[in-house]
Amino acid sequence: MNLINDWLWCQYTPGAGGKLLCAMLQLSKKVDAWNDLIRSDINLFIKTKIKINYETHMKNEMHFPYDLYWYTRQLPFKRGDELSNEEAQKLFDTKNGVYDKKLNMIWTKPYFPKWFTGQAITIINDDDSLEFLRRRRDKIFYKWEGNKVYFKRYIPETCGNTTVAKTFSDHPEQEKIYEDKTDFYNEQFYKDLTVNSLRKKPNDERVICHINLSDFWKLSGSQIATTLNETLDLEIDNSKADLLVESWIDNNKKFI
Repeated sequence: MNLINDWLWCQYTPGAGGKLLCAMLQLSKKVDAWNDLIRSDINLFIKTKIKINYETHMKNEMHFPYDLYWYTRQLPFKRGDELSNEEAQKLFDTKNGVYDKKLNMIWTKPYFPKWFTGQAITIINDDDSLEFLRRRRDKIFYKWEGNKVYFKRYIPETCGNTTVAKTFSDHPEQEKIYEDKTDFYNEQFYKDLTVNSLRKKPNDERVICHINLSDFWKLSGSQIATTLNETLDLEIDNSKADLLVESWIDNNKKFI
């Protein structure tokens, strides 16, 4: 496969349902599945990868099977941003097998690297979803002890990709003192680049489709899947898309 052209990225703010959108895309046989259960046993997939505990969410959520150590998908990490198309393809080929389907991947930075020439779907943080996103991030990404907060995404023992996290030394701070939680929310959410950059559709021709985060509870999974099918010719199973979204909403209803 041509890595550069055949990738389908989901661009979103961390916590905004990007893994759910990836799971929906993988219901299509034209997209490589991270986990065989997504097609073979959707109910078991939901039980083990969707209806999971908030405290250990990052350890248990679905994770891609590819070796992509050579670039990072979230800020503040910059590894791989400046690669050329040829360098990216060579690095992928060195560590991974051959695929004959589209590869689906997450991306939470507000920009795309020059070497990426595939297609992207963006989840927009619309007005009706903003407080949902804040509350969900609070529960999944942070742990408070008094006025000290731990940033779980940057601690190897609490993040999902432990091996890679321990391999590289470009880690941001893992804990910080906030005397006033207003300062915390301004810095980590309301004025955060990854939140605000996706308040509207990016002006980038690689973004071929977008949905609002609130669409997950305002629309049905089959309605979202229909949009994806019409845009990307994927043939996603609408009934399974409904089941995925309904289960995700049920697991996150306390934040809506």
